[in-house]
Amino acid sequence: MTNEEWSAKLKKHWEELPGQIETPMTSKDIQNYIEVDLGCALRHDPDMLLEATQETASTFDLDEWRVLRLVLANEPSLGTHSYGFHTAYGRAIIENFQFIYQS
Repeated sequence: MTNEEWSAKLKKHWEELPGQIETPMTSKDIQNYIEVDLGCALRHDPDMLLEATQETASTFDLDEWRVLRLVLANEPSLGTHSYGFHTAYGRAIIENFQFIYQS
């Protein structure tokens, strides 16, 4: 591979990279999710929701958005619901979130 070919390949890779990088969740993202996606007024502290979401996601090794959707919209995630009811795992995630948020 020549230097020119390598440079072109590297340039193409760097152009595609920003679309692959996930940005961390912010309190503004949470506010937009509640107001726009859920269509509800924001009644809770978005900074505390963010802290509880991040800590719970880290504790259970889950995606932050899955945790937030489970807690706020009761959206099922892998292993959190069975026949429409919360499993012990789902309850543990929600209780952990509540404990952090209320502390």
